[in-house]
Amino acid sequence: MTRKMIQMRNLIMVVLIGECGLLFGLYLLLNIPVLLTFSAYALIKNSVIFLIIAYISYILENNHLSVEEALNKDAKNAFLFGGIALIQYDENRNIVWTSDLLKAMNINVVGVKLLEWQPHLASLFDDEDVKVIDIKGKNLRLIIVKKQS
Repeated sequence: MTRKMIQMRNLIMVVLIGECGLLFGLYLLLNIPVLLTFSAYALIKNSVIFLIIAYISYILENNHLSVEEALNKDAKNAFLFGGIALIQYDENRNIVWTSDLLKAMNINVVGVKLLEWQPHLASLFDDEDVKVIDIKGKNLRLIIVKKQS
């Protein structure tokens, strides 16, 4: 899930909790029975919305293909054994998917702009074919493969 979607999800959750807190606080201050009814309604409604948002977030986070699912288990093992990591990014250079090797290295960069994560990769988009970078003490060779239309 991209960073903006996570921020939006968190903002919505804060608003839902704040609404319930505000209504219950007003009921405690003013002691008007109608506010208790509104507070209970808001609590039930916001709980349902909260659960729906949590479920959608779970689906989006787990709705990606691994190399094993896209190809087969042998290909996944070959990529891991050979130390081949794949990164897919969109037209804005936001990372949208990473392969199992990066996950095994605890490199979670999905939703991050490629050049924010590794600014010196900009030259790959200009002229260079191969770039060597150091990530967590490992030298990685990077190659940009253009998507064929």
